Amino acid sequence: MNREKILIVDDDQDLWGAYQTVLTPKPIPKTDLNQLLDMFSDELEDIDAVEKLPEYDLTFFPQGEEAYEHVLEKKALYHSFAVAFIDIRMPPGWDGIKTAQEIRKIDSEIEIVIVTAYTDISRSQIVHDIGYPEKLLYLRKPFDNEELTQIALQLTKKWQLYKQEKQQKRNIEILLAENQQVKKYLNGMINSMPSMLIGVTGEGWITHWNAEAERITGISCEDALNQSIESILPCLSGINDLIYRSAIRSIIEKKEKFTFSYNNTSGKVKSILCDVIIYPIPMTDESSTLKNSAVIRIDDISEKVKLEEALLQSDKMLMVGGLAAGMAHEINTPLGSIIQNAQVISNRIALDNKKNQIQANASETSIEKINDYLQQRGVIQLLDGIRECGNRTSKLVKSMLSFSHQGSSMMKENLSILIKEAIHLSMNDYDMKKTYRFRDFDIKTEFDASLPPVTCKKTKIEQVIMNLLRNSAQSMQDMAVDYKPRIIIRLFQKDEHACIEIEDNGLGISEKNQKRIFEPFFTTKEVGIGTGLGLSLSYFIVTKNHNGIIKVKSELNKGTCFTIMLPYKVQSD
Repeated sequence: MNREKILIVDDDQDLWGAYQTVLTPKPIPKTDLNQLLDMFSDELEDIDAVEKLPEYDLTFFPQGEEAYEHVLEKKALYHSFAVAFIDIRMPPGWDGIKTAQEIRKIDSEIEIVIVTAYTDISRSQIVHDIGYPEKLLYLRKPFDNEELTQIALQLTKKWQLYKQEKQQKRNIEILLAENQQVKKYLNGMINSMPSMLIGVTGEGWITHWNAEAERITGISCEDALNQSIESILPCLSGINDLIYRSAIRSIIEKKEKFTFSYNNTSGKVKSILCDVIIYPIPMTDESSTLKNSAVIRIDDISEKVKLEEALLQSDKMLMVGGLAAGMAHEINTPLGSIIQNAQVISNRIALDNKKNQIQANASETSIEKINDYLQQRGVIQLLDGIRECGNRTSKLVKSMLSFSHQGSSMMKENLSILIKEAIHLSMNDYDMKKTYRFRDFDIKTEFDASLPPVTCKKTKIEQVIMNLLRNSAQSMQDMAVDYKPRIIIRLFQKDEHACIEIEDNGLGISEKNQKRIFEPFFTTKEVGIGTGLGLSLSYFIVTKNHNGIIKVKSELNKGTCFTIMLPYKVQSD
């Protein structure tokens, strides 16, 4: 059992025994209790009271300086005195007031009792000099034993309660600090989410508004809290029914591909495509004001939908590519017969063929007359046209087959031949011919003939060049009537790279758009004209698939130059 410490400072050491007797009485032996009861029956109540009194740890000092040093030493060891009984006069050292003042400086919590037999110093003066009147009592000598007992008992209890209260306050402060830390952590976690998170009651009143909600809507948390969700975000009209149903039934409610409209920071109405999900928050406390609450999660899926549409379009293009490849294979067979038969016909009317002369004589004519007739009727020229068109078509089919083969591997390629094939494909592209009159463009090539082959994926680089040619064609379609569209394609070596430059004299690109031109889905064209994926795919092919570099340099109304740099040293994956 812990015994509270009491300090007694008095120069009258004879008085120490009185303190000892009153505050630490010896317990009466309980042997032969009946005999004791007969002897002290009148003092029975006093015996019970003595047995029930707490035990104290008394420490005595005759002078104030010694008591001060001892209190200081014990304080350093976290051993505090609960009560100090201090005599007011203790010559030749400090008096009681000075002693109390010095002890107060190192222990403001100690309960002090000033003990004196004199009346020359008023109580008000003592209180004024020592301070802390709520922890100061005045006891006159000679003191009554019961009074001393009660003072010690009440002051130690008071000191204990003060300690307990102080510890409870400290515990509360710790709990509050921990609560603040947890709250700060949870807020940080919620605010770091890329989704809008809005806490609401079952009736739709806003209880939480995260940083993403602030960023997207421009509405601060202070303005949103305790407001109706439908008044803050009118586009969510009718959502209160979903919130109530989610909270009451404890089920998750969803609104997919919902058009979310809001006023952005510039005051313009902006709409994004969102998924809205309402999660119920279970509350076990029936009396809680947050009972039947929920959290609304709003995810911007605009880019996701665009990507899904782009992937769908890509799948369609793969199907078209496969169909085109199949058609090319089917075309090859009759095309080969046409070219072959045209060549056979040319051989059978040739003047230098003896078999032709013999057969003509057998028909009572000459091969010369037959040739003269065919020349006059233009048949020979038609045959030449058939062979020329057939050969051109055959070359186009071969290019289509090569381009549609997606599983191409890294091989050494002659870039000049590759670029010419890409130009040939672009010139025969139906959309390029119809929309941009690509055949009318002045396309010049400046190739370094000494350039060594480059390891690359042929079809991928062809795709990049065709994308850039299409981009150039689009930039030149709205120019003046007397404007002459021109594209210059250069091929040269620079710093261990094979460099391809595609330069046009079109409208050019603003400095602002140049910074975003390779971003997915970024486009300055009207809706339905482009997806904004061509240049981003080109960037991916050059930088990721080939460890190369692609960059743009442009000036408005003067033209644009794209540069592709492919390294000669291939980095292994």
